Amino acid sequence: SINRMLADVEFRKEVVDNLENGRLDYLNKVRDEISFLQEDMKDLEKAKIVCRGQEIVLNLAAKVGGVDFNRQHLGTMFCDNVMINTNVLEAAREAQVERRPGWDCRQSGG
Repeated sequence: SINRMLADVEFRKEVVDNLENGRLDYLNKVRDEISFLQEDMKDLEKAKIVCRGQEIVLNLAAKVGGVDFNRQHLGTMFCDNVMINTNVLEAAREAQVERRPGWDCRQSGG
C-alpha cells in the first residue's frame, strides 16, 4: 500500500485527510511513523498551511463514494475533486515545492 511505501522512505511524512469517508484507524500500521492532520483540502488556506515547508507533496486526495454515488452526484464529485487538486497544486506552487509528483486518484467499485 502507499502508506507502507511512504513509511519505508526516510523523511518526515504528514498525512492529511478530512475523514469524511475514511477512518484514522486505517493508518494504525504506520501511525508511529507519520504525523496526521485532519484538514479539508477543498479549503485553499488549509492546503497552503499543509504545503508550507514541504519538499515534496504527494497528492493522493480525492472524494470518492462508490460508482453509484458518483453517478448520482456527478457535479458535486467533479467540483470537489477539481477543488482538492487545484488547491493542493496551487498551495505547493506558492510554497515553492520543487517537486509535485503523484497525481493518482483511485476509485473502488460500489
